[in-house]
Amino acid sequence: MAQKSKKTSKNNGVNLKDTLLLKTLPHVATHGFTEEALLAGARAAKIAPSAALGMFPDLPADLIRQLADWADRAMLAGYAKHSKGVKRVRDKVALGVRLRLEALTPYKDAVQAEVRELAKPWQVPLAAQLIYASCDAIWTAAGDTSDDYNYYTKRGLLAGVLTATTLRWLTDDSEDSAQTWAFLDRRIENVLKIGQFTSKLKQGPSGWVEGLKGAACAMREKVRQRA
Repeated sequence: MAQKSKKTSKNNGVNLKDTLLLKTLPHVATHGFTEEALLAGARAAKIAPSAALGMFPDLPADLIRQLADWADRAMLAGYAKHSKGVKRVRDKVALGVRLRLEALTPYKDAVQAEVRELAKPWQVPLAAQLIYASCDAIWTAAGDTSDDYNYYTKRGLLAGVLTATTLRWLTDDSEDSAQTWAFLDRRIENVLKIGQFTSKLKQGPSGWVEGLKGAACAMREKVRQRA
């Protein structure tokens, strides 16, 4: 019973932090991830200022961590509902990226502020930590069970896709973000070809020719899209 109570208490704590986060995000566009925005969110959530500051003592990092974690959890919840019938790996990965961005759509201005904050040189370690966690969550949801070099290769390649697609999404004013999803599909296609190339290289000289062919096709496609 004690263990159950401890788990319930932890979940309540996460839910309260989520509540405060979501009430704070509308104020981030104006005030950034600051104490001013947090206290405005606390007033909206009817949480005491001292309690709010206690939940997020290290600003802006704590709020940004909570936002990234909330988006990852929202993606996983959506994945459980929408992934049935999705067979191809590329489609599974693309679905994870899309669901994460769709969850963040009501808070696009806050995501813009997050990107600006994480672009600062001293925030590079935090940015790397968060992008890795998101890519790991997406690949795990997609069923990845690799435990060799592929584990890191897949997450490293997806980091570029997720970052580029997020930036495209932030500037996308097309209906239902159609341009973003088309961009995402192209990026996933190219990255998978590059992933196949690196896999061939790991096989030694016998796999280099096929690997180089795959890389050449990926580069040719990229040039064609820019034309």
